[in-house]
Amino acid sequence: MKKTAVDIIRQISIEVEDRKLSLESMVRDIKMMRFKVRSIIGDISALQTADYNFVESLWKIGRIDEIISGTLHELDEDDQDALMEYFENMESDIQRRIRDSLSLDGNDEDKRVLKIEIFKDVPLESAAN
Repeated sequence: MKKTAVDIIRQISIEVEDRKLSLESMVRDIKMMRFKVRSIIGDISALQTADYNFVESLWKIGRIDEIISGTLHELDEDDQDALMEYFENMESDIQRRIRDSLSLDGNDEDKRVLKIEIFKDVPLESAAN
């Protein structure tokens, strides 16, 4: 039976959105996903590894990417377009959640600026394919 975009979205809902993992499990998965976080502006130590919302958001975008990357080739062109539109909307929402989780509390005088870059460390032979 051929998969559709709806099947993949349902899979994402079950495996990502409805799933609650411990912080330790998500951090372990994120390391296996080869995410790297780098400070562009500000002190990266302001980013607390224990910030559950940040880690959960990063884990979700990584899992969604893995699911879509593993199944996109199975879909016809219209379903690929629909799935990519869904992914872009989810990515925007998760980026907003990451920004919100990085908001630093305090009055205006105490606010610090932190701008980070999050990327995936992909081996060159994988990127070439």
